[in-house]
Amino acid sequence: MRLVPAARFGVLGLLPVIAAAAPGGHVGGAGERHWAYRTPVAGTPPVVRQPAWVRNPIDAYVLAKLEARRLAPSPEADRPTLLRRLTLDLIGLPPTPEEVAGFVADRRSDAWERQVDRLLASPHFGERWARHWMDLARYGDTDGFGPDRLRPYAWRWRDWVIRALNQDLPFDQFTVEQLAGDLLPNPTVEQQIATGFQRHTLTNREAGADPEESRTKAVVDRVNTMGAAWLGLTVGCAECHDHKYDPLRQKEFFQLYAFWNNADEADLPAPPTEQDRLVYEQSRKAYEAQLKDLEADLDAYRARLRQTLPEYERTLTGRLNTLPPAVRPAFQTPAAQRTAAQQAAVLAYYESADGGTGRRKATIGDHRMTEPKPNEARLMTLQERSRERRQSAIHLRGDFLQRGAVVEPATPAFLPPLRPRGARPDRLDLARWLVDPSHPLTGRVQANRVWSHLFGQGLAPTLEDFGLKGEPPSHPELLDWLAAGFAAPLPENRAAGDTENSRLALGWSVKRLIRLIVTSSTYRQVSRSRPELDRLDPRNRLLARQQRFRLDAESVRDAALAVGGLLRRDIGGPSFRPPLPKGAAEVAFRLDLSYTPDRGDVLFRRSLYQFTKRNLPNPLMTTFDAPDAAVTCTRRARTNTPLQALSLLNDPLFVEAARGMAVRVRAEAPAGDAAALEYAFQCCLARRPAPPERSALERMLADLRRIYAADPGAAATLAGPAARPDEACETAVWISIARALLNLDEMLTRE
Repeated sequence: MRLVPAARFGVLGLLPVIAAAAPGGHVGGAGERHWAYRTPVAGTPPVVRQPAWVRNPIDAYVLAKLEARRLAPSPEADRPTLLRRLTLDLIGLPPTPEEVAGFVADRRSDAWERQVDRLLASPHFGERWARHWMDLARYGDTDGFGPDRLRPYAWRWRDWVIRALNQDLPFDQFTVEQLAGDLLPNPTVEQQIATGFQRHTLTNREAGADPEESRTKAVVDRVNTMGAAWLGLTVGCAECHDHKYDPLRQKEFFQLYAFWNNADEADLPAPPTEQDRLVYEQSRKAYEAQLKDLEADLDAYRARLRQTLPEYERTLTGRLNTLPPAVRPAFQTPAAQRTAAQQAAVLAYYESADGGTGRRKATIGDHRMTEPKPNEARLMTLQERSRERRQSAIHLRGDFLQRGAVVEPATPAFLPPLRPRGARPDRLDLARWLVDPSHPLTGRVQANRVWSHLFGQGLAPTLEDFGLKGEPPSHPELLDWLAAGFAAPLPENRAAGDTENSRLALGWSVKRLIRLIVTSSTYRQVSRSRPELDRLDPRNRLLARQQRFRLDAESVRDAALAVGGLLRRDIGGPSFRPPLPKGAAEVAFRLDLSYTPDRGDVLFRRSLYQFTKRNLPNPLMTTFDAPDAAVTCTRRARTNTPLQALSLLNDPLFVEAARGMAVRVRAEAPAGDAAALEYAFQCCLARRPAPPERSALERMLADLRRIYAADPGAAATLAGPAARPDEACETAVWISIARALLNLDEMLTRE
């Protein structure tokens, strides 16, 4: 709804304007349709006065706006800043000093494009961009609600997303397989796994819960999630009544609901994959190694026990009649004259009396109960009912017990018509309707979302609301050009992404869309503001510079592990359970002491693979604004709180990262304090320190050496048990240097 100031029309003058926000997407006069409800058309990029700055049509659209406001774009960022920005954006990790040095030294004309292509081809690209999609899918490894039961195979969908993004699965196919993979002809295992997108709804298994109420809430959630992820609309506002602002009727909400009302959750047997084999072999190897250690410990303990047997027998002198009759004759026989059976009976009794052997045997028995078994995989999917189909109806006031008019599957009237394959439309028809190139929302929403990840905000800032209450795009013609080109099929006689004559055709390729954006001059600008920009464009809507913003929660953690040399980079597999602060389980929604953290270097895997327990969110992740896994998240908040600084200084993970960084710097840096300080700085910030920064680090180094020389106990505590006593002070010094660098604002910021 668009309100015109009362000072212009008077109070009564508002009435026709409000009334103009009528169903059908029409606002304003003369049947003008809302910008987001019109099929995007790729226009001709504007002519600009500084064509030398234009690398592709994106720059022409941006520069034309700036020139109209008599503003100039910002200069290009230096190469270290550019590579750090690109690496964080594309794979979510900082570049190494060697990668930065190689790019700085590369004088080829296509050096930047080579870096872009290298990172787009990285297997870590899929990990970084899967996290964005997991926010929309409200991914979790448990059910939620009170019992919060485990979903042991939810991670299979997460790994499917990683593979799909790495393979650059076209977004239209990406959409169809997640919404209707089970309805495709002869669906593959991968296509069935893809439907796991719709299984991340919360499931209420509490005693006394109404199964039908829980099911209907899950269906409503699937409708709302589809609306947010593909349509960019607040579809859920129409569950209880007609939408107050957008032309979506309650009846149309339940017509969408009808697409899912006959889809049931199913956990199907999954044939083993190569990933399954690797996971099984890894778990089997770990199991057997631990079993070997436990058995070796038992053997060593029994050997020590045998050595003390003569002394134990001396303590029994005069007390043999207290022994059980079954073993008394063996103890009465001199040791040298005992038979093998008697000797075994004596040892068995001594071991049972000691207790240590029994405890170790019990531990081995418990461990054997955890023996990994192959081929137990399951798939979390949806399956369409063929019999006893449910009848869909409007829920009056959103109450599933109050049924109104019966409805059939259909799409909202203000959007293009659905073209079903048969008499009864299904989810496959809906999915194909969403990715029809004429659809006004899907291409816009996805292009805008990709832009937001590369600039910190979308061309249309309200990613979740393209409706009448959403904020309009700053560059509507640019957004339309990107959206139309993103959905345009690849022509056979032209290279993908060729923008000759402004005819962009990306064939739904997310990687090509990203490449187009990051190779523009607009993306390569510095992020520093200028006085005239602060005054005229404080939110940087005109894009006269790049955007500077804090890393998301996962990247904060992953970057620390990466520069600390601790990050495990293996891809895929079950989620790991990180340790939680003491008392975290006790203050959860429901007392839950079943959470058992993992151990070992699995804790240094990427944050993407952390176990997501809905009733027990990871405090470190929530401190840095990771979203709630209960509902879809279209854009994350970015806050700045004292808890973040305290976590970076004191959380055990960041202390371990600092220890790892100290070891790395002392092992890899050239000899000498100055070279080591510079190398540490480069590891974190991808650039050399400026003279004032270098001086501050040198003073800090000298101060720390005095402090720890005066307090060797504190140095030993910080250095940890692995440090040699004669090196504890120097180790603590470099750990403290690393902690300071890991806490720099620039370390946590994407410039």
